[in-house]
Amino acid sequence: MQIDADIWLRLNGIAVTSFLPITVCIVTHRRPDLLKQLLCALSRCQLPSGFQEVIVVENGGCEESIQVVHDADPSLHAVRLCCPSPIKSAALNLALTRIPEGLVVFIDDDASPKKNWLIAYTQAAARNPEKRYFGGPFTVQYDVPPKDWLLRFLPLSAIGSETCQRVNPVIAKQFLGFNWAAYVSDLKQIGGFSTYFGPGTPRGGGDESFAQMQLRSIDVHGEFVENAVVSHYVPVENCSPEWLLRRTMGAGMTSGIAYEQRCRETGTRIKPYRSILRRVRQWSRFSDLLSLLTFRQPGRYWLKYWLIWSQGFLQGIREGVSHRPLESADGRSRGLDADHQDGGEGIDLGVPAGDIRRF
Repeated sequence: MQIDADIWLRLNGIAVTSFLPITVCIVTHRRPDLLKQLLCALSRCQLPSGFQEVIVVENGGCEESIQVVHDADPSLHAVRLCCPSPIKSAALNLALTRIPEGLVVFIDDDASPKKNWLIAYTQAAARNPEKRYFGGPFTVQYDVPPKDWLLRFLPLSAIGSETCQRVNPVIAKQFLGFNWAAYVSDLKQIGGFSTYFGPGTPRGGGDESFAQMQLRSIDVHGEFVENAVVSHYVPVENCSPEWLLRRTMGAGMTSGIAYEQRCRETGTRIKPYRSILRRVRQWSRFSDLLSLLTFRQPGRYWLKYWLIWSQGFLQGIREGVSHRPLESADGRSRGLDADHQDGGEGIDLGVPAGDIRRF
């Protein structure tokens, strides 16, 4: 359903200063069924008058999404790009090269937006026409819900905003890659997304977190958009104890690199072991120690989790010191203009020339 955003905003007492182009960006990788569901959900959304198009970037494989995008609702003006690199950040940067201006709203193929999702971001942007990026809450849809004791260890993406507020309020309002938005001009000012982070790299994540860190470094700050709600699908294999331990090393590395970056920016340094202990205190409970003494869960799992995370954290600090992965020679984020390779592994991290198909 098409709606005139200017009229909608004025009726809700929000001043409209100018026409704002809005583009939706999706990165997908060999999941045509989930992509089809997402495009159907987007076609049911209220589309603001500034809506431009939906850009679908397929990375690491260039065939599966062709028919899905071809069959998308015409109102979405769907465009398909192909990024041969398996790194999500490279695919995001490829999308940015196509968007000249306005607000870009990011969502993944395993998420589904509520009907007023884009209108909520339009409202937020009308209130904050500059120096802001935005993010919203989300619910989760499980195949099989995880065990209660495991919830506290799972990443925010696997438990949802409301549950996270209950079990771990420290991270409850982080903006994740499948539900956030930023002005294109600000993203290009920081050099786009660092191809050192994100799915497809040894770190496994952190692409949106480090982009948001770079935005804050240029005085662009986050705005929580309460009504910009999506539902995130979490398959059973992505919320199991085994999956989490496999993911924990990369999560620790990402945190270690962020720690080193903050130390450089502030000129202060906390000893790494103190930083680890502080995080353990924040995220742990006395019951963990009691159950560890009796060799029960979650105590045994708690010990494995923190040993693996700490190992990754220290490795991340070493990487941050030796490679400075967040910066290029001129101090900008290594992203849109990246032409380097990752740690000698032979993976091209530059933004490849992709083919464009409009339907």
